[in-house]
Amino acid sequence: MPASLVFKLALALVESGRFDDAAALFPGRFFPREEFGTNVRQVYLEVRLQKGLALARTGRREEALRIASTLGDAVPDLEFTRDGLDAFLDRPRTQYLRGEVFALSGDEASARRLWEAAAGGGDAYPYLDAVYADRAARRLGPGGEAEGRSRLESALTSWADRLAAGTNFPGANACGQGYLLSALGRDAEARAKLREALLLPDKMMSHYLSRAALASTEAR
Repeated sequence: MPASLVFKLALALVESGRFDDAAALFPGRFFPREEFGTNVRQVYLEVRLQKGLALARTGRREEALRIASTLGDAVPDLEFTRDGLDAFLDRPRTQYLRGEVFALSGDEASARRLWEAAAGGGDAYPYLDAVYADRAARRLGPGGEAEGRSRLESALTSWADRLAAGTNFPGANACGQGYLLSALGRDAEARAKLREALLLPDKMMSHYLSRAALASTEAR
């Protein structure tokens, strides 16, 4: 099975709550690097993070804390975990979600440290850094709403300009604009962009992220 299909299947299993089945797809496979493609480390961390969140939400705190605390550790039978994880561990989205696992598990100090790190992130196309930096800042407490909105609007303009100039990530671009529009409260426009992303090439987990955001915006 090509790596791209492994990633799609793993993320579909995550959406179904089948985290162990998703994790079982990684051992014994070689994942070649694909220019402008999805990185196996990003998908692997997502599987782990979502399992940690699910465990924490169902009261299995010790198991959730174990995942959050060892997220960046190398796994003996997964060669790709030996290097390159930091590039994704240090992204605001990972820091924000990891902080959520800690918070739900009762470790507020660790959660705040991660949210503080995430809140310091800026726009880093084609990742959702600006959106999750804003979410982290809001988790730290009230204040700075006007400044946060200004940063989101600036990021949205930048992403639209990249699309106009040409991008290797059209699907991720539409997904990112959807997230930014949603963060700005422009839900109808956000849903349109997220649906557009589902019709474009699936890169950087753009289909998975778009489905998650659509479920969130349509629930409001």
